[in-house]
Amino acid sequence: MDKKAVAQAMMNLEKSLREGQLALMFEYMDELEDLAGEAYMMKVLSTLARSLPDSPLVQIYIEPILRGHPEEYEAFFGIKVEKPGGE
Repeated sequence: MDKKAVAQAMMNLEKSLREGQLALMFEYMDELEDLAGEAYMMKVLSTLARSLPDSPLVQIYIEPILRGHPEEYEAFFGIKVEKPGGE
C-alpha cells in the first residue's frame, strides 16, 4: 500500500465532504478503496462521518453506506443496525 497516496486520497475525500463536492467525493472514495481496500475505506468513512456530522454529503451518502456495513456503523455510532430479513 502506498501510504502517501492513501493519505492524499483521505485528505481529498475530507475536502470534498467539507466543500459539498459530490462527484469528487465518489471519485476519492473509489481511489481510496482501490489503494487501501474496502475495510480501510469503511474505517475512514466512519471517522469522517464522526468528524463532519453536519455535512449534507455525510448525512445523505456516507451514513447510508455505513448502515450497509453494520459492524462499522455500530462501532462508531453506537447504534445497532437491524439486518434485512431479521438476521
